[in-house]
Amino acid sequence: MLHFNKLKLKQQLVILIFLIIVVMFAMQMFYYYAFDSLTKKRAVNYVNTLMNQVEDQLKVLTKNIEKEANAVSYNLYIQDYIIFDNPMQRLEIYPMACNTVDYVKSLRDNINDI
Repeated sequence: MLHFNKLKLKQQLVILIFLIIVVMFAMQMFYYYAFDSLTKKRAVNYVNTLMNQVEDQLKVLTKNIEKEANAVSYNLYIQDYIIFDNPMQRLEIYPMACNTVDYVKSLRDNINDI
């Protein structure tokens, strides 16, 4: 086996430069993989947080829609307007039914968009 001290200076420099390049390449690969795994962890965390926020907002929205739908469906003016066959009776109840629906729509902005 060759001893490093017995090699010429030029060969020693070439070997040292090659070793330095290999070490630098290994360090870059290590930092690349560390950064890649950190980026993936943060992306997964961000997506999970975002999905939880969207899920919570959807739950609140569906609860609001259910409350407002119950408020409209159990209102006597709305029920009478739907049930009556006589156009005159429906015409008399129409303003009160519209006021009820408008009031329910004004309670929440997201209900108004539906």
